[in-house]
Amino acid sequence: MKFKLTKRPPCPWGKVLLHFFMKSIIFLFCSISFALSSLNGEAQNAEIIIDADMTLTIKQAFRLINKQTDYKFVYRHDLVKVAPDIDLKKGVIKAGELLDKCLSPIRFTYNFTDGGTIIVKRKQAEAVNTGQTKLKDQNMQYQVNGTITDKEGIPLPGANILEKGTTNGTQADFDGNFSIKLDKEDATLVISYIGFASKEVSVNGQENLNIILEESAAGLDEVVVVGYGVLKQKEVTSAIVSVKEGSFNRGNLNSAEQLLSGKVAGLTVSKQGGSPQQGSTIRLRGLTTFGANTQPLIVIDGVIGGSLNNVDPNDISSIDVLKDASAGAIYGTRGSSGVIIITTKSGNTQRRAQLDINAYTVLEDISKLPKTASVDDFLANGGQQYGSSTDWMDEVTRTAVTNVYNVAFSNNSEGTSYRASVNFRDIEGIIKDQDQTVLNTRLNISQKLFDDRLKLTGIMSFSRENFDLVDESALRQALLWNPTAPVFENRSSAELGRDPDLFGGYFETQEQDVFNPVAMNALNTRVRKDKQSLINFKADFEVIDNLTLSANYSYQVSSRLDGFYSTSGSITGGGRGLQAGQQVDGRAERFSSDDSDQLYEITATYSNTVGELNYTVLGGYGYQEQVSEEFWATNTGFITDGILWNNLGLGLGLSNDGGAIARLGSNKSESLLTSYFGRANFSYQGTYNLSASIRREASSRFGANNRWGNFWAVSGSANLDDIFEIENIDVLKLRVGYGVTGNTPIQRYAFQEILGANPNNLGYVNGDYIPAVEPTSNPNPDLKWEEKGEFNVGVDFSTFKGRLSGSLDYFNRTTSDLLNTIDVPSPPNLFPRTLVNLGKLETNGFEAQVNLALIDKEDFTWDFGVIFDTNKSKLAKFNNLESSEFLTENLGTPGFNNLLATRVKEGDVIGNIMAPRFSRFDENNKALVFTADGNEVLAANASPDDFVVAGNGLPDFSLSLNNTFTYKDFDLNFLWRGVFGHSLANLPASKLGHPVRAPQFRYIIGDFFNPDDTDDSAWHTEFVEKASFLRLDNITLGYNVDVEKLGAISKFRLYATGNNLITVTSYSGVDPEPRFSGISGILAPGYDRLSNYFPTRSFSLGVNIIF
Repeated sequence: MKFKLTKRPPCPWGKVLLHFFMKSIIFLFCSISFALSSLNGEAQNAEIIIDADMTLTIKQAFRLINKQTDYKFVYRHDLVKVAPDIDLKKGVIKAGELLDKCLSPIRFTYNFTDGGTIIVKRKQAEAVNTGQTKLKDQNMQYQVNGTITDKEGIPLPGANILEKGTTNGTQADFDGNFSIKLDKEDATLVISYIGFASKEVSVNGQENLNIILEESAAGLDEVVVVGYGVLKQKEVTSAIVSVKEGSFNRGNLNSAEQLLSGKVAGLTVSKQGGSPQQGSTIRLRGLTTFGANTQPLIVIDGVIGGSLNNVDPNDISSIDVLKDASAGAIYGTRGSSGVIIITTKSGNTQRRAQLDINAYTVLEDISKLPKTASVDDFLANGGQQYGSSTDWMDEVTRTAVTNVYNVAFSNNSEGTSYRASVNFRDIEGIIKDQDQTVLNTRLNISQKLFDDRLKLTGIMSFSRENFDLVDESALRQALLWNPTAPVFENRSSAELGRDPDLFGGYFETQEQDVFNPVAMNALNTRVRKDKQSLINFKADFEVIDNLTLSANYSYQVSSRLDGFYSTSGSITGGGRGLQAGQQVDGRAERFSSDDSDQLYEITATYSNTVGELNYTVLGGYGYQEQVSEEFWATNTGFITDGILWNNLGLGLGLSNDGGAIARLGSNKSESLLTSYFGRANFSYQGTYNLSASIRREASSRFGANNRWGNFWAVSGSANLDDIFEIENIDVLKLRVGYGVTGNTPIQRYAFQEILGANPNNLGYVNGDYIPAVEPTSNPNPDLKWEEKGEFNVGVDFSTFKGRLSGSLDYFNRTTSDLLNTIDVPSPPNLFPRTLVNLGKLETNGFEAQVNLALIDKEDFTWDFGVIFDTNKSKLAKFNNLESSEFLTENLGTPGFNNLLATRVKEGDVIGNIMAPRFSRFDENNKALVFTADGNEVLAANASPDDFVVAGNGLPDFSLSLNNTFTYKDFDLNFLWRGVFGHSLANLPASKLGHPVRAPQFRYIIGDFFNPDDTDDSAWHTEFVEKASFLRLDNITLGYNVDVEKLGAISKFRLYATGNNLITVTSYSGVDPEPRFSGISGILAPGYDRLSNYFPTRSFSLGVNIIF
């Protein structure tokens, strides 16, 4: 399927000439009439959007005002040669304030005319002191010097300093320094800066002041990033949360999503255990789908579908989370599970070259282990005595040390801004020899041309990750392995009846599914090399005033190369065609994959004002092409272990009859998506706001009958504080929105029949056994888009001058035509499973995010934030199924093979865990459970009809408590995160918590442990435990060193961080974090299985230096 543009945009030159002619007429008219015109107060209060931190020349500032207000300028062109650049923070500034900022340093002033012109002229009878704006007053004799920074110690260049009650003022220089003469020692200074709360400081005879400004709590003058643009916070109509760098989590964080854990209501970032190779599960507002993408769409600097592996957390400036469908519908199918927009740092904020250095070291160890039987109890219950004493956890694990370094250089000069960064991470896992190194580089560069009408932006990034992988199930084996067994074999061949070196010289008992944990990694070698690269080019051209055409192209490439070798002595190198415990004289495997993602987008944006109505209209076209390729090869029977995977052809497995222990495979798949989209935003008087969007998409993942889908949204807001006068209310905004988004299958050819070879199904043809070619899917030409409709109503508020602020949201979502793979009879179907549209999912929830400035003193502050969210998902309807109920999630071996414990039923909430209700232990110490009719039966003999709802794997609600303290140059932040109401099936306790298991392994002692238990396994309600918890996720103590005597250093910060230090829970397993999916998928949450990595705690020390 190919899609092409068939029309070119109209030629703009006629409009340009007309614009030039009209501009000349306006210039002549204003030159004659300005002396007769008076100052227009309303024009001075016109709000100018600053969509990013930037440094502008005075000419660029005039153009910015002209673009957003239609006011024209009359001025002497030679003044632009002597006027200094001005620094502006992302947010909103009044036109008059911006003009003051531009003109005060060069002794110029301005007048607004009734004809729509701003006349710039020199001030009369004013005095200036060394480039700083001051009004002459002969009585000023007392001089005060100072520095103005934010709470992170970053200078605030251009901050305004005004002596209260006078017109005497100045501005901070590019280092945040200022000097002002006052007429008295007890004067009060008023400090202001865009995007920050104004602050009054009493001088009280001090000669040097260090002033820290806090970001505005109300935040309605800031702008937030939305799809294909930005909006003032006060004009936002959807549920959008913006998190700035200063609010990110800190410490042992190696991926971008971990910055947000506990920071956004409705956003869950969950990670079970401490494996450095395991990513986090991200959920926004609960469950949205069964068989499509459940993770939010990631947009990085405008690149849709950006990879989190290709951006280092140190390079991120802000993250905006689009939570509801009315915000995400502009992204169509890709925004169905929410949108996370990441903005990386650029050089726009620098007025001179800046060098940033960040470095920290992390120490990490296991925070909790399951309790196991003592050596004496283990032996007393039948454990074998081998005569040694081995601490297997000590043999397998270590205290991990991680080092992280980040260096960035940025500048902004004469229309060119750039930032180049290099990040290096040397990461250790707690398992010995589990190592990872990450090198990440990024270059952001932008250039303005043609009188700033053309802006070119280029982003290039590259990351390389090298892994020394291990078999993480060695942790489980170390927990259960016989404590009296030695690491190496100490028995003779006569005692063993075999060669003592058969297993590489390591001790093995040859019990089923029990292996020497040291040998598991010593005799197997695994390496991985991942590479990701991105190029992104964007051009924004203002064709005529208010009309901007943009073109965006991005190309992402990722590759993976794996190598695996299992030596001839290993019995744990199972994989493609092999079983664990099978020895094959060495096994080598090579795997490679390449993925590419190309995105083309063209947009046109027009903004204008009619009376008191501001409006912006966007239209665009997009085309995305994704290609994936894989290849793998496995061989066995090597005469030496020395070559690893570097010469697969030397293995003898390929010559064996039927190729039973050698494998080859490859595949390639493509996916295309084309889109037409548009959006209109309206704001009347800055009080009433309306937004509407539509997107029409075609996907190659559907057949011709259902290829196109339409997705739309409409939302509105009203700033009630502008309408009603309410005492102590600074902001009160009501938002209402509804949107429809879609979802495509994860499979790229789901509507077609696919054939594949099955090496385990051999056919005898012409005297040879050959692998069968057979269907691997059923065709479904009627497969169609999954659709999600979501209603959201919310309130944003701020009271008592920003001391109390926050937002409340309620949402109701219905996902219809759910995509899911179901079992079907075969025959008549060619394959026993088919992807279908099968039902309707309903979810509703409530979210609250509240911030409170409890103490706001000059030397001491305390800010407290609380986040609460709750949601429930219900399967409202099944279709295309004979039954409205089925069981899934096989609990597996040992003991529970083919026991299905999750019920999916029409009308039920998602996540119900089923088990028979425990009664008691009988006289033989075996567990008895109740049947459906109230009788008692052995747990092993219970049927699915006896099962009751023992718990639910999804939480009832989540809670985060964030505290931030500052005292002089110290700051302290700690985050408590809690998840409540969910249950976990404690499978380690139910399968391994029985003394009769001692002959096989060291058994586990859980909360429901019976020392006289004679079951070898039991499944009942007592093994489904409540797993609510409250955890000290993050605590950071920082100190900002006084840099006054450190020369070129403008910031020097030291900090210490602890992660996952305290967990309060009643769950008897090791980690109470929710499990959002099971082995059968997201319909089966809540299973704590044996293979999970143990949780870890970490401590880190770091430094941040800015030159």
